Amino acid sequence: MLLADIAAARGQPVPYTPDLLPPSPETSTASTLSQNAPINYPFNLILTTATIPSSLAAYLDIYHPTLTRLASPKLHRLPSTMKTEYESWTGGNKYADVERRIRKVWAEDSIRSDFDGKLSKILIFCNKGSKVQSLGDFLKDKGIPNVALTKDSGARNIGNNHHLDGFLRTANSERKPTPSSPSEGKEPHVMITTSMLSRGLDFSPYVRHVFIVDEPRNMVDFLHRAGRSARAGQVGKVVVFGKLKGRGSLRTTEMKKKVGALRK
Repeated sequence: MLLADIAAARGQPVPYTPDLLPPSPETSTASTLSQNAPINYPFNLILTTATIPSSLAAYLDIYHPTLTRLASPKLHRLPSTMKTEYESWTGGNKYADVERRIRKVWAEDSIRSDFDGKLSKILIFCNKGSKVQSLGDFLKDKGIPNVALTKDSGARNIGNNHHLDGFLRTANSERKPTPSSPSEGKEPHVMITTSMLSRGLDFSPYVRHVFIVDEPRNMVDFLHRAGRSARAGQVGKVVVFGKLKGRGSLRTTEMKKKVGALRK
């Protein structure tokens, strides 16, 4: 519709109907495809996007078959500045395992030679909103302030990103160091969420750790979650929780192989 409007403004209108965009390649039959012909727009089209939904891909294939697609050779690869570690469940309270690892991160921060007084921000991914909330409540009870954010969260602001203050890269990212202990300050150092925050946001370089508590649906989801850290050449670490030994460890072993393939 936007392209048709631009063409009309150029004085060369093109036909447009609301059903021009096919729902998906799977539902577009051969007869439907044969009825459509590429549209000769009176301008050159440059399209840039982080993701291409199946319906958009079908539209481009039908109406812009000569479009040249450019993609980075490092597409779907982990950045070289990101380290990967695996944390084993102890067999007890999994939330307690997450708490222990959070405190370990901050203990390691304090002894770094380049420690600037700012402790790492930690982004934790779960698969379900109910788990996000329960983990957030557990950590608060343990003295770790956090933002537990889901699509139904009361902390979410529609129309702005103020609920993400302190975690996104902004003009104030280089403000004065926060207290050495997150429990002493008002600003949370931990954010817990689902895949809703795994794309399209420029996180602060102080988000040095990403915890993946639940196995993502696929490796593209893993990449997007992990990629909230180690952005634009910054260092970062993704910590994957799972069963490392004994019964149930096969899934973690398979995950390790898949993550290793993302570094080749």
